[in-house]
Amino acid sequence: MVSDDVLMRKVKQVCVAHGASAISLNGYRSFALQVDKTRKQVSGHDLELVAGALVERYVKLGLDGKALRDIVYKVFNVRVPNHE
Repeated sequence: MVSDDVLMRKVKQVCVAHGASAISLNGYRSFALQVDKTRKQVSGHDLELVAGALVERYVKLGLDGKALRDIVYKVFNVRVPNHE
């Protein structure tokens, strides 16, 4: 089980690597918490589908799709297809 501090540190590292602004970090944090919550409920292909839907939702809210997919892959080890 990954603690929230470790999870947020990993998310911040990915965001910094993508040049995300300090203001947008809360959005990426919310996204990561939602993926983490989903990961506790579903797994496998279902998790990939839900994570992909979450990426699309947060892109519509103005976050960077590449950074979101990187968070899903590097923090949660889940592949999400690229639909850009």
